Amino acid sequence: MKASPAKNSLYLHQKISETLRTEIINGRIPEGERLPAMEAMAKEWGTSYFTIRRALAPLVREGLIESRGKLGTVVIGLKPTLTSVGIYYGADVWRIPEAAFYRSIHQELCQQIEGAGMTVKPFIEPRPEGQHGTPPDEVVRMVEERAIQGLIIPIADEAEMRWVAQLPIPKAYLGSTPVPWRVQLDATLALRTALTRLRKNGVLGVGLIANQPSNQEFYAPFYRNFVNLLAEFGMHTQNHWCAVPEELLRPHESERFGYEAFDKIWNTHPRQRPEGLISVSDMIGRGLSSALLEKRIAVPRRLKVVQYKNKNVGFFTPLHFDWIAWDEAEVASTLRRQLERQIRGEELREILITPCKE
Repeated sequence: MKASPAKNSLYLHQKISETLRTEIINGRIPEGERLPAMEAMAKEWGTSYFTIRRALAPLVREGLIESRGKLGTVVIGLKPTLTSVGIYYGADVWRIPEAAFYRSIHQELCQQIEGAGMTVKPFIEPRPEGQHGTPPDEVVRMVEERAIQGLIIPIADEAEMRWVAQLPIPKAYLGSTPVPWRVQLDATLALRTALTRLRKNGVLGVGLIANQPSNQEFYAPFYRNFVNLLAEFGMHTQNHWCAVPEELLRPHESERFGYEAFDKIWNTHPRQRPEGLISVSDMIGRGLSSALLEKRIAVPRRLKVVQYKNKNVGFFTPLHFDWIAWDEAEVASTLRRQLERQIRGEELREILITPCKE
């Protein structure tokens, strides 16, 4: 073992824990080997006996080492165990009526994690919006004490993801911020599926209503893919057939946006209207449905609509939409799998979730 150059850090016990954990997982300290006495380790790291004892405690809880009395502390495992998982929400999804998708994911996560014999510790961001640039004290404490060995983040903004990235535990994130432990809905496959269905129904001119600002770097590839796929399918669009917000919509704004967006698409050039339309948000779709019913537009005879939805979140409309669904159980399973891959020491990469058959 080698003392960390950051041994004077405020969190030295964490540095020691992480160093030992890495060396055990990578096999540099093999199973069955005894660690030096705590007094010797304290001298090597230039710290106290109590700091070493605090550093070893989480490794004992994870099943990597155990104390055997006079025999000392012995390495008993090559990989850490996952016994408790934190779930961090950057918004209070229980107070937002439009956040049913995330509530459904949470229910699935709890069922799957607890069904595997682990415990779940949810964290709801308590601070006002704009004050999320540092981790909540409770999250720091739980990570530091190894009371959680992994963190799942179903919803968070870019500022939150910066401090999440610094947490020294495995993570799984559902969203658009580019991190290696990201899980994403396969937007390209969903678009390809939507266009395939429209093309089979004879549609050439396609409109789009989306909830992602096209002028933001994270979302720009989605719109480039839309244009490229249209060309691949021999289809086309026009600027006034596509409605996207200038800024990221708040949940309560999406339904109204869908209503007003379709009204603008349909009325701007009445002689030049799309034959088909793709709506990529269930909340936008509710507003779209209201507008279609108000205008008495026959679907699919007059306009063919492909509408995205979440499988386990209710979306009633009397209109004949063609559905593309995302399964919350599959989202939860993929987030859990992303976490477990890191625990097993497998190569870390983004995982894409494909839409399910509806």
